Amino acid sequence: MPLPWFLRSGSHRKPAALVLGGGGARGLAHVGVLEVIEHLGRRPDLIVGTSIGAVIGGMYAQDPDITRVRTRLQEFLDSSFFESVGLDAFHRQSEAALFPLIDEWIQGVRLRLSATRALTHEGMIPARVLRQGLDMLLDDADISDCRIPFACVAVDLLSGEPRTLRSGDIREAVAASSSIPGVIAPAVVDGRPLVDGAVTSTTPVLEARDEGARTVVVVDVSKAPSEGTAPKVGFEIMQRAGDIAAARCNRAQLDRADHILRPEVQCYHWARFDMAAKLIEAGADCARHHEKLLRSVFPQSPSQP
Repeated sequence: MPLPWFLRSGSHRKPAALVLGGGGARGLAHVGVLEVIEHLGRRPDLIVGTSIGAVIGGMYAQDPDITRVRTRLQEFLDSSFFESVGLDAFHRQSEAALFPLIDEWIQGVRLRLSATRALTHEGMIPARVLRQGLDMLLDDADISDCRIPFACVAVDLLSGEPRTLRSGDIREAVAASSSIPGVIAPAVVDGRPLVDGAVTSTTPVLEARDEGARTVVVVDVSKAPSEGTAPKVGFEIMQRAGDIAAARCNRAQLDRADHILRPEVQCYHWARFDMAAKLIEAGADCARHHEKLLRSVFPQSPSQP
């Protein structure tokens, strides 16, 4: 993979990275942030993403035209394939149902069936399903072919170490970065089982630094664990413990960022992809409040005079 311009000898300008964090559907806010950055005639020198941030970041790095990215993403969310995945089972939609108790019962059955699969398989959703979805979102190409330098972060299940994927099949790399433990089966890259980078790097600031970034702007769409009610069953307790660990890792990453953008999306469940328009607009609203910062940090897009 050829070195990006900012790692070549003779380069003096300090590169600015845009780090797109994980958070499931909340990460659709990244689209809104990119929309505003593009509207300002700016472009990041480098994009580094985790999980949904890797998906959106990879799409934009391949094709830096937010209108085309948004159209492609919406077509995917509207597809029968996405509906068949059944992510809606992970959140309640019974408020507007004609028969809410029946609807809630059906959702509960679907979740129990998925949980049973997680106990007997590598995940509730097979890895091939994620890969099929990414085939609809990303072009078949090497990461080095991206028009904006791009990297995504996954975690090696054997070593426990984060791994930055900066070369090879972009669909394979993004699949690894998006394989939620227990929900989606791990992706195997170079013979190693890799899972969602959010396990250690919800906002991969340190990885962006390692890639050569001197200024890092983070879009954080994570949801900090709130006290609420105590979990009552084993699965909920394990999930809660994982959320706490991820939040602490995230704080350590954010401490190394130069600038942090936090779209108002914390109230949304990670599976609320049906709220795409509102989530994207929340990202755009946040970016508009930071227009001066974005203008000062990111260089002009090559397409701008």
